[in-house]
Amino acid sequence: MIYSSDGRDRDRMRFRQRRDFLARQVAIFRSGKRGNLDPPTLPLRKVVIGPCADPDVSKASVEMLLLANGYGAVDVVGSQIPFRPV
Repeated sequence: MIYSSDGRDRDRMRFRQRRDFLARQVAIFRSGKRGNLDPPTLPLRKVVIGPCADPDVSKASVEMLLLANGYGAVDVVGSQIPFRPV
């Protein structure tokens, strides 16, 4: 995912200490319960799942995560790059 911050999203910033540095992340999903009229945080249209050992399980998990967070019309596709060289 590519996200460019404009400085107005500081309330969604999360920080996590990594081994050698402090990682900065932007929360995509809101925490806590949301009402039915509360829109999702980002206007996602498509998610590409990178190469992985079990793409079907990964795709199903991503679709479930998106639905659970109010994203109904997001296309979830697998990467065209193979997991292992063919």
